[in-house]
Amino acid sequence: MTNWQVINAVCEVLDDQFKGLEMYTVAVQDSANSHDPTVMLTVVDRSHSQVLKFRAGQRAGWMWDDDHVLALSPDNAVRVALAMVKGERATTPRKTGLPDERTDYFV
Repeated sequence: MTNWQVINAVCEVLDDQFKGLEMYTVAVQDSANSHDPTVMLTVVDRSHSQVLKFRAGQRAGWMWDDDHVLALSPDNAVRVALAMVKGERATTPRKTGLPDERTDYFV
């Protein structure tokens, strides 16, 4: 699979599983692999106030922040992306409009 095919497969599955996600892709022509550029996918879930970043391709050195960008291999790209989005949704509280339970209120 090319890097574009990996990212496209991830986008299709995420779009099918989770409605309302915004997805943006960009190709970076790195010198490591000129015929198959590194492709970066940014997934924005406004309902949970989260942004996840994935990349498919060769390591592009200083262009990537390893703490915030998850590399996807062709073998498990879809599974990893699904697990990340599901995991983030499970641990990111929705804004309910209710008072914060950790705050003491005095009358």
